[in-house]
This record gives sequence, C-alpha cells and structure tokens, in this order.
Amino acid sequence: MESEMLALSGTAETVSLQLEFLDIKMSGKEAAAVLDYIHAHKSVLSEGEFILRRVLCAVLTKGRKKEVHYRVNLKAETFIAGLWLSGKFEERLEELLYSILYIPRDRIIRLDESRGEVCIVRQSILRHKKTAHRDMFADNRSLCVNEQLECKFKDGDKCTCRKADIDVILWQLQLKRVFKRKNTYFELNL
Repeated sequence: MESEMLALSGTAETVSLQLEFLDIKMSGKEAAAVLDYIHAHKSVLSEGEFILRRVLCAVLTKGRKKEVHYRVNLKAETFIAGLWLSGKFEERLEELLYSILYIPRDRIIRLDESRGEVCIVRQSILRHKKTAHRDMFADNRSLCVNEQLECKFKDGDKCTCRKADIDVILWQLQLKRVFKRKNTYFELNL
C-alpha cells in the first residue's frame, strides 16, 4: 500500500491551515514544533521525502521580525512519527492519529512508557533502518537517551536497562505486533 504524502508550504500558520483542510487540527505553533522536530532529524527521511526550513527576516518600524517558511513533502507516517517523537501531543495523539490515517481508536497500540517500550520504539524510529536489537544502547555509556520519559530503568540521567531487559521489552513489543523478528534483530512493523 502506497503511503499518502503530505505536501505543505508556507509559514507555520499557513501550514496549519493546510493541515486543517485535511481534517488535522493544530495551531501554527504546534505545526512548527512537529516540523522543526522532523527537520532536526531529517536523516531518517526516506526517498522522496524532504523538509526545507528557511528563516526570513522582515524589517519593521519597531525592529525585525523573523518568520520561518517551510516546504514539506512527507509521508503521513513520518508526520505522525514527528508528532509522537516531539513529545508535545501526548493528550491529543490518539485524535490526531485518527484524523490523519483514519485508524479506528480500538486498533491503536498502547505502549507502556514505564516498562521502557516507548524508549525502545523511539530509538528504533530514529535509526535509519528502523530496527532494534539487544545492543542498541551499548554506545550510550549508560546515559539515558530519552530523559523526558518516565521509565523504571531511569536513574537520574543514567539508564540501567541491560541486554536481558531489552530482550524482554522487544519480546513484549513483538507480541503487540510493533516489531517482527529478523534473525538477530527486530524490525519495526510499519
């Protein structure tokens, strides 16, 4: 199935109006938060997707005004990932998912933040090939990579999640059909 592409352009307010036309209701400030997050992580965009961000300065009688203009071509799924990963839409995420993809609310999988599921999924989304494995946090030197999350493995700025814990979390996520197993790693089931 081919993904629906979102082609948007203009200021955050203009993009917000374009999204509203697609039944996705968010303010200009919210749209800017999502687009800025995706722009900061654009290395994960797939072929055909792009996001351009340009800051223009207007000279006014009272000083200067900066205005950000966007030119965007993203898959709906990428936009949703930006919504979720930006962490700014927790209370509205279900509503936004439904309006973007028309996914029935009973088909939305709930991830348990406290058990580390959200962290594992976030990190796999940010990986280019959208995979996860038991050594995925080996390079972090025990530092927490998702400090904004509340997780039982978080101890201040340290992460106490061991390989055995990651194995259990990946197994749970496989049961929820978030991941599918491929030999020695797990692939995000999109």
